[in-house]
Amino acid sequence: MIEMKREIKLALRRTQTGLKLHPSTRMPVRNIWDHTIDLKDDFKASKARVYSLSRNKKEEVQKFINKHLKKGYIHPSKSSQTSLVFFVRKKDEGKHMIVERLIVFKEECCW
Repeated sequence: MIEMKREIKLALRRTQTGLKLHPSTRMPVRNIWDHTIDLKDDFKASKARVYSLSRNKKEEVQKFINKHLKKGYIHPSKSSQTSLVFFVRKKDEGKHMIVERLIVFKEECCW
């Protein structure tokens, strides 16, 4: 039993050292299943609440947006609907952008 535990630990250590995380620089190639999300014909856009940010936070958000626009992860919206956007800090000190889309989800044609 002790020998098996030791071998498992060694195998895990070899696997972990073999994994190297490389930051991505672009989105994957588009596929036929990529599509737009159509809204119901009677959809009426509403405005989300606007929260003021400090200058540092505004600069941080703008830097994040520019970086992800450049990579193609996000693109300018064609919709008049606004949504709440916030960031969650990740374990590696990076940030993950969250977009609250509940209003839009309710108005998609597929529902």
